[in-house]
Amino acid sequence: MTLERKLLIAVGSLTVALIIAIGAFSLGVYIGQHGVLPGPPSVAGPGGPGPGPPPPAGPGGADQPPPVGPDGADQPPDRLPRRPDLVGPLLAADATSITIGTPPGPRLVRLEEDTQILDVDGQALSLDALEVGTPVGVVGHLTDDGRTMVAEAVVQLPRRE
Repeated sequence: MTLERKLLIAVGSLTVALIIAIGAFSLGVYIGQHGVLPGPPSVAGPGGPGPGPPPPAGPGGADQPPPVGPDGADQPPDRLPRRPDLVGPLLAADATSITIGTPPGPRLVRLEEDTQILDVDGQALSLDALEVGTPVGVVGHLTDDGRTMVAEAVVQLPRRE
């Protein structure tokens, strides 16, 4: 093998190694900025818990109706039905949506007529009672597009001192 051929192989090998190193660095930067999953990592993995029994409908289990007040209206739950899907400071609010600050960036959450606004004790609040900067937890579900969250309940959390 001639010296010229050895140099050509060495230069080609270094070029391929450089391209692989640049690609690995770029992928690392992208994952660092955007993350691998659309939301924060969870033990259940993407999409939440897998198949299994449905969660109980109310405090008494699946066969018990939700609690009803003396006037016949549904009472707010004394606890959330599950862990919040989003937790962060309230950045903005209007009649149809709220914006929550999350580590990957602000997240818009749609409010519907039946969305409950609660304090940490389960007492009903008005949307006006939530102040910008107040930590909140949102229990909701993603729509079919997989990006839009619809809130079932928004809970005002205590501020950390």
